[in-house]
Amino acid sequence: MAEITLIPLQGTSKPGQDIRFQIKLTDSDQYAFPMEINLKIWQLFQPVDTLVKKISSKKELIDMIIHWSPPDEVKGGFGIQAELSDEVGLLLGTATTAFDILDDWTVFPRYGFLCDFFPNREDIEGTLKDLLRFHINGLQYYDWQYRHDQLISPKESYLDPLGRELSLNTIKEFLQQCEKYGIKSMPYMAVYAASLAFWNEHPEWALYDPECKPYYFEDFLGIMNPSPNSPWTEHIKNECDQVLSKLGFDGIHIDQYGEPREGQDAGGNIVDLPTAFQSFINDLKSNHPTGSIVFNAVKNWPIESLAESQQDFMYIEIWPPNTSYLELGEIVSRARILSGEKPVVIAAYIPSNHEANVRLADAVIFANGGTRIELGEGKRLLTDPYFPNHESLSLDLENALLNYHDFIVSYGDIIGPSQKRSQDIPISAPAGIVSTCCIKEGLISICLINQTGIKKPQWDQVHSEPEVQKDIEIEITTPWIISGVHWGSPDQSDWRLGPIEWAQVTSICRVKIPRLEYWGTLVLSVEDKGNSL
Repeated sequence: MAEITLIPLQGTSKPGQDIRFQIKLTDSDQYAFPMEINLKIWQLFQPVDTLVKKISSKKELIDMIIHWSPPDEVKGGFGIQAELSDEVGLLLGTATTAFDILDDWTVFPRYGFLCDFFPNREDIEGTLKDLLRFHINGLQYYDWQYRHDQLISPKESYLDPLGRELSLNTIKEFLQQCEKYGIKSMPYMAVYAASLAFWNEHPEWALYDPECKPYYFEDFLGIMNPSPNSPWTEHIKNECDQVLSKLGFDGIHIDQYGEPREGQDAGGNIVDLPTAFQSFINDLKSNHPTGSIVFNAVKNWPIESLAESQQDFMYIEIWPPNTSYLELGEIVSRARILSGEKPVVIAAYIPSNHEANVRLADAVIFANGGTRIELGEGKRLLTDPYFPNHESLSLDLENALLNYHDFIVSYGDIIGPSQKRSQDIPISAPAGIVSTCCIKEGLISICLINQTGIKKPQWDQVHSEPEVQKDIEIEITTPWIISGVHWGSPDQSDWRLGPIEWAQVTSICRVKIPRLEYWGTLVLSVEDKGNSL
């Protein structure tokens, strides 16, 4: 079979916007033209549209962009499959991907990262197209800034605080290309970090410990006082204003370091850091209402204050001691509840050779309605809090993550962050299988996560793959009559939801799952919610 790739050309589309795809055929010289591409679009279980395109030459294939014009009112996640056939109808190959139509990317943020902004970079468009295959719709520009206290460089080419050569022209080119491809650009900044030179010029602006000693981060940054209306806060808010007005970023990604958690100003007055962080977020959002604002809850702190802020989604960087998969799911769930069901993005740094950990962590996060920042430069994996230390993916892990992201985007309407998790449906599954549940418009969606055979289920400790489970019996207690059951798993090459056998006796619906590797989703269709048993 021919190796073909179907690339969505938007991170996320808005209602009424044309959807664009690019087809790539490996070793196209081996095949005769003309050809035909048949594209089938579906939403959940239902076909939506079919597109047929004739290809008369190799050049036409290389340059071909396929357009689909959805009805203006259509929203949500979709799947699409391309079938490539020769002139007599012989199937040459297939490719599958997904896309979604949202009012705003922050409804379902799929966050990636950039950190290499060296001069004369030539692979910008290719880098973004690689990320589009994973449906990345927002990028954190990590350590792009000139200095922590002076974000925009006075020169086109400059060295960052750690000596890396960067270029404003490269950053501007990324911004332009991201806008073209429907990917939002979020510049990194730290809420209270300043160069030591700036600190020494303004010691009265700094934050001090209870013994009136300065706080430092590593050996090159001083910690400033982020209190509302403090000189430092007014200075750094002005820097953010400059970034948004002069460079055209789409919002601000705000960092902190998790420590210190208490402090005082130069006059000895106590600084309430959680309240200061919340105020900083709210001021930025008030000043830039159309911009996306997000703040890093390092070690899940101070999650209560951040959840009550006006940031657009929750961003949580997880560290020990919260290293169990159980805690990982609970952190996502609690952040959603505290924030009124805002989306949650998790940063958890897992080495790329710990493939079982990566896949299981993603499964837990996705099943609880979150997403994870993990993919960036050159399809590299985020494995360290200093983002330039990213690592390469194996082909197996790359393909697994492609399927995972296709699955969550295609079925985001029933398992994504827009759906509230429910505890109202009792689910019985074998030991080692964890479940979450959503209820929406006549559908009960159940994510099943397989942790069987993992003796120490912690995402930061290398472990084996879960033991594959076959013919698993699941019982769901529901007050409604079930009319159909579908199952799908992104661990399968064909991850689409398909019908499986089931039986209902009174309130118990019994289903047998044929195979479970890491995770999958069971969807029960309710005949009529008004028609209870």
